Amino acid sequence: GAERLKRVGIAWHNLAVLEVDDASERADEVLRRARKALPQDPEVLAYLGSAGTMVARDSWNVVTKVSRVNKGVNLIDKAVRMDPENVAVRMVRANNSLALPKFFKRRGRALEDLRYLHSQADSIPLPAETAAEVAFKLGELEATSGDDERARELFEEARRRAPGSAWSSQAAERLAP
Repeated sequence: GAERLKRVGIAWHNLAVLEVDDASERADEVLRRARKALPQDPEVLAYLGSAGTMVARDSWNVVTKVSRVNKGVNLIDKAVRMDPENVAVRMVRANNSLALPKFFKRRGRALEDLRYLHSQADSIPLPAETAAEVAFKLGELEATSGDDERARELFEEARRRAPGSAWSSQAAERLAP
């Protein structure tokens, strides 16, 4: 049924993030079907938008790349407006925004989403690894903007929240002198 389509579409999306051959097209195709079946589901909409940006990433047609990315981010932004407290939707937008080239000017959206998720990390509550990911990525953005002290606090938090995780290891590297 519809929920199965959603799960399969998200699985293909996650493979597309890893740049598995043809996964972005498969994700796009399955999530389009899921959207028809679940038109009011903000998660389907967010993953569909993200899949669209990855189809553009994987496309050879330069002319359609930018318009395809813009359509995708518009769907993701719509999903956030539909359900601004949805952790999955916010994570999709943050990660998608960070993955796009700088000229799409999505860093502000990533910062907005990561700050929101960080502020909610204990009240939602986020899984430890997700909370560590949020802290680490927010730390990276703060470091980029020149707030090294805040970045260090966030890297230390990432280490604390999920010791032994990939996020903790990356944070330890960023904290090394």
